Amino acid sequence: AAAFGLTDGAADWARRTVNGTALRETQGFLGGQSLGALSFGDQVDSRALTVGSEHQFGNGVSFALSGTVGRSNSNANAGQGLLQVGQDGVTTTAYQAAVAKTGLFGKTDQLRLTFAQPLTVENGRLEVQTFDVVDRATGQLGLVADAIALNGARRRHVAEMIYATPVFKGAGDISFFGQVDTAPLLTPNETAHTMGLRFTSRF
Repeated sequence: AAAFGLTDGAADWARRTVNGTALRETQGFLGGQSLGALSFGDQVDSRALTVGSEHQFGNGVSFALSGTVGRSNSNANAGQGLLQVGQDGVTTTAYQAAVAKTGLFGKTDQLRLTFAQPLTVENGRLEVQTFDVVDRATGQLGLVADAIALNGARRRHVAEMIYATPVFKGAGDISFFGQVDTAPLLTPNETAHTMGLRFTSRF
């Protein structure tokens, strides 16, 4: 893996960033592991570019926005497994917007709201190499590629809210967390709601 980043923070109230990533995955694809007969092999190269900006509006209000576009392709120079990324590659996207406010009810409490689309496949396919009859006259067997489209899944969005405030004159902190996930990984057809409360004390 290789990564680079550039940050422009010349203005006190604004900051812009550009980040790039190059990744070669061994027996995997976009973080998913593959083993045995359906191994990808050492063959998947991914490139991603992330552009973001953050602005301070005064009175403790800030806004941040970032977006990512990625591209994954099979590495033709590596050994090919039975499971491969399609010849046209796979395009992925992700984005996040966040608004934060410091000093909402007191001087040091903070509220943060975020809305994001996690990594999503926009287009592309996988190819599964299977043995099949390639010559009907002789019955000769050979490898045949069957395509599996990757862009039919429900688009996932995640909204989060975090509120934190110090208590007991700074000797402790209490925070509340809430999340709505429109397509969680384990149950993608159901919307998930998560809430939590945390209290910490220093002594």
